[in-house]
Amino acid sequence: MLVVTASALMLFWLRDYWLLQLGPPEGIRRRFGVYAFIVVMAAISVCQITRHENARGVLITIESPPFLVALFVLHAAAAVGSSWIRQKNHYQKAWLISMIPAPAAWVLLAQVMILPDVDLGAAVKPWIVAIAGAAWIIIMAFCIWRTQCNGSVFKEIDYAVEFSCWINWFGAGLVVFVLSPVAADSFREAMRGLQR
Repeated sequence: MLVVTASALMLFWLRDYWLLQLGPPEGIRRRFGVYAFIVVMAAISVCQITRHENARGVLITIESPPFLVALFVLHAAAAVGSSWIRQKNHYQKAWLISMIPAPAAWVLLAQVMILPDVDLGAAVKPWIVAIAGAAWIIIMAFCIWRTQCNGSVFKEIDYAVEFSCWINWFGAGLVVFVLSPVAADSFREAMRGLQR
């Protein structure tokens, strides 16, 4: 589960790195400021879940059908939005898709931190999430700053928007296949079977 979570976080980070560069160059600082705020709020939410005394109960609420349907719809809407942007050649608006903070990946991180077989201690788990959120923002800021300082112009616009579409469908798939309790139980059984 940790590998799936790390992979999801890296793919969504790459999606956001490319998309944040697609708006007007003069607005990159404002876009990044809003983006950083959203990522910080997502990390704080996961920290609060991991600090909660009844963290497993909170996770059961998150795994409830209404919440999972909302997550699926959010990712599907981002995928459809990416597809629409690509079809209509509205690439200057593609950065708006990066404002959807990869909810499936953050919920996966919360799940990994709450799983009973992850015994890191209650005080350590929020710090791990905080470090992951800080690293996400710091690395993003450095990479965007470096690209801007080099005067590089991102040329793979069409590919970045198509990648965004696929990654958002990947997020919707994570909701269905990994986050839903039935799928998670069958995944754990399969992993136990492979370990034998």
